[in-house]
Amino acid sequence: MFVLGLCLLMTIIHVQGESISDDEHCKVGCTYRKKHSGNMGFTCAILDCPELLGLSSTPGCHFKYNLDKCCNVGEVWEPFDILCKVDGETYHEGQYFSPPNTKCTKCVCKSGFEGKYETPFCKKEYCIEEVDHQKEIKNFCAPSYISKDDCCPFSWICPEDSDTIVVAKTPSKHPGMYKQVLLKFT
Repeated sequence: MFVLGLCLLMTIIHVQGESISDDEHCKVGCTYRKKHSGNMGFTCAILDCPELLGLSSTPGCHFKYNLDKCCNVGEVWEPFDILCKVDGETYHEGQYFSPPNTKCTKCVCKSGFEGKYETPFCKKEYCIEEVDHQKEIKNFCAPSYISKDDCCPFSWICPEDSDTIVVAKTPSKHPGMYKQVLLKFT
């Protein structure tokens, strides 16, 4: 949320010139400042992880990850002594996994994991739309998701001058209540 040169992001108020770090989402050097358009917003550098650019792990090992880091933090060599069994799958130390029936949660296999999806093994995923999609939010665009289980928007649907908005009332799941649905025709 942006108000009078201030920005509320993740329950913290940021002022012009202030920097934030979000290594988990591969963003570094984020600064809240006036952009070329004259609007306030975050400008960030995007961190490119070597493994995302094609770097393979050393034969006989795999990359190791932490929940609060975007890129790998090293390698784990055979023998793989630390194992996490989740929903019939086996994960090795440092590997990511998504627990079944637990929406928007990511986990990393670590020593001591006993099947409970809690810290320090797991954490809720969060979106940083205020950083990544400032323009869309300012322009009243609607977030679009591929599936109902998605945590963060896949894309945005933005209003256009030629759009017509029709308000339709549809029955709610709760008796005696209605919800409004906005339909967009181009």
